[in-house]
Amino acid sequence: MAFTAVINPRSFEPIGQLKIATFHTDKIIEIDTGSILGPTMSINGEINSVRITPLSKVNGAVTNYTVTITSPVPLKDGDQFLFTFPPEIDFTKGLKTSGYLDC
Repeated sequence: MAFTAVINPRSFEPIGQLKIATFHTDKIIEIDTGSILGPTMSINGEINSVRITPLSKVNGAVTNYTVTITSPVPLKDGDQFLFTFPPEIDFTKGLKTSGYLDC
């Protein structure tokens, strides 16, 4: 028996129990039941691609950056990314060189 195209949990947190029951061929009479702890994930999904594009490519210009990310893990409202920029990028408006941004 195999279950195909199942999406794993997004977290490393343990999931609930998987419940199993067997039935008579009439699909009404229950023969026995059981449960096991569900699987726990242990490997981070890797971001497929990241594209960071400055609006202006003029040396020393103040500009905006657009970030495009493709992730194999479904992103949900409230998820956050942590960005850490190299010291060569100067945040003139008092922003830090690293910080969280909502998805």
